[in-house]
Amino acid sequence: MLTQVVNDWVKLFPELKRYKSGQKILKRFGPVVYGIELEKYLSSEYRPRIVAYSMIANDSRLCTIIDHTIRTEGYIEVSIKYAQHSENYLPASHLLKGQSKIDLFGKPTLEKIIEAIIANVKADFRNCFWPCRAVMQLSRLIDDKVKAEVYFEEGFDLLKKKTPAQWLEMETKGLENWKMGIKNLTAEKIDILINENIEKYRFENIPQA
Repeated sequence: MLTQVVNDWVKLFPELKRYKSGQKILKRFGPVVYGIELEKYLSSEYRPRIVAYSMIANDSRLCTIIDHTIRTEGYIEVSIKYAQHSENYLPASHLLKGQSKIDLFGKPTLEKIIEAIIANVKADFRNCFWPCRAVMQLSRLIDDKVKAEVYFEEGFDLLKKKTPAQWLEMETKGLENWKMGIKNLTAEKIDILINENIEKYRFENIPQA
């Protein structure tokens, strides 16, 4: 059943491709992989989620920078019973298109991706260390240096606001030095990290926007 579900969603979003025979359909734009996860919610149903992952971080696991379940007008998370998939996935896809802040069709800009991450951070009450860090890292690739610094500082301000100070100090092992390390990231270093992660997570076959 999962294969049929994934195939139906791929038909709706043909620019995305199934990742490693799982429940994610994805594409890549530069340092970010993004798309839809058809998350198994209960044994009998699944939830479509909008997801994005950073290719810059060199952590031991893939860093999720957007994780957004779609919701009805009553702000109820949408889940679809596998048995009722054929009747319900089209309405769910319309909700997803309307709520995704990253254009799942065509080619986005890096600025739009950064703004989508920021919007999700502002709406999220959880620890937002990884998406805020991604905003800071991605800002290093913006050609407009004034705009790059605005994004960088916004990401850093949200990081301090959304992350408990004790946890943040432990994770960064010195916040100011950590901040300067990101500020001084070069495009060449970022390219190395991106290529390492593409190979590590086998994203070579994911289509590019």
